[in-house]
Amino acid sequence: MIRPKQPWGHDMPKPPARKNTQPARNDTQPSTTPKEKNNTTGGARRISERVKKAIHLVVHQGKTQMDAEKEADLSSGYFTIVMKKPHVRQYFNEQKVIADTDIAQLRASGEKVALITAIDLLQNSKDERIRVKMVEFLASKAPPSASPVTIVNAPGGYVYSDPRDPASGAKDVTPEEDQ
Repeated sequence: MIRPKQPWGHDMPKPPARKNTQPARNDTQPSTTPKEKNNTTGGARRISERVKKAIHLVVHQGKTQMDAEKEADLSSGYFTIVMKKPHVRQYFNEQKVIADTDIAQLRASGEKVALITAIDLLQNSKDERIRVKMVEFLASKAPPSASPVTIVNAPGGYVYSDPRDPASGAKDVTPEEDQ
């Protein structure tokens, strides 16, 4: 039987097998591949800059998801899909907390300015009506635009009064025909 010629030649010995140069991984070593790192609880998943921009537009500027998607140059429907991922949802919630904190700080500084202005108007205004309003404003805890609400116990819906029934109190307003 004739043997086929080997690529390394029949007179040369077969090259030695390659040895694995990486040490064996045990359970105490951290994972090193990106896929394994993303699947662990400690690994941070990446969020693209375009998705971050869309989240910023929704949280801080009040845009709709569709408008933010267009402005951030994302494909149609992708923002909705990516928002279902837990790490993106977590980033979104963190941005909402930051925005709420910023709003609370702005509101607190705005209240300080409003109080200073109200005191100034109370002391220096020549119009008595303005001074009265400032006294009401400073004495109340409610915002100045709040107005009292009066609730009347009235039955809801429409009430039908039969004009043929004298007890209903309805008046007949049909015009009389001239003969």
